[in-house]
Amino acid sequence: MNSSVKNTLTCTYIYANILKKTVNWSRFFQLVKTLGSECNSRKDRFDKADIFEQSIEVYSNNKLKWVDGIGVDHIDVANHHTIEFKYQTNGLLTNKGMPKKKIVIKIKNSLGTTETSSIREPSEFYMFAQQNAVALISYRELEPYLNVVGDGISTNLPGDKLTWIYRNNSNNSNTQPCIAFNYMQKKRDLQRALIESIE
Repeated sequence: MNSSVKNTLTCTYIYANILKKTVNWSRFFQLVKTLGSECNSRKDRFDKADIFEQSIEVYSNNKLKWVDGIGVDHIDVANHHTIEFKYQTNGLLTNKGMPKKKIVIKIKNSLGTTETSSIREPSEFYMFAQQNAVALISYRELEPYLNVVGDGISTNLPGDKLTWIYRNNSNNSNTQPCIAFNYMQKKRDLQRALIESIE
């Protein structure tokens, strides 16, 4: 292993340990459990992404600022790193709780045909999560495993390339029982309130 690769891996490992302490991951996974299958339709997935991305800011006590930029979801205000966050149910681990051999997550969409797998202005780090795990990888480590997929770019990443921030190898969640929360109904109620407020 050459020194540049070794330094990149060390940097990712160190930063993953910082993020493990920065974010209250118990609250994040409780949120995932509470939201459940809501917002899984194609139309509502943007809502789900916004909720999860905003929660990282809240559960880090605003240390990971949500900027929702192109290719950048969060800025670490203390360590001055940029992070892109992606969530995919069952995207990282097998049913036995082991890292998948290949992790396929779409990380960039485009309005037309994508010509290259390189990202013009990537985040420094990419944080991938599922319902019981979250992992980190630097763009430098990730880039060799990016593929063009028509209208975007997707990973074809060996699971052993990820550095784990949190991983529960059991399918049994340690989170508390869900509080009933019907997000979609509350959203419809808010929309209706706006409509009816117009005279």
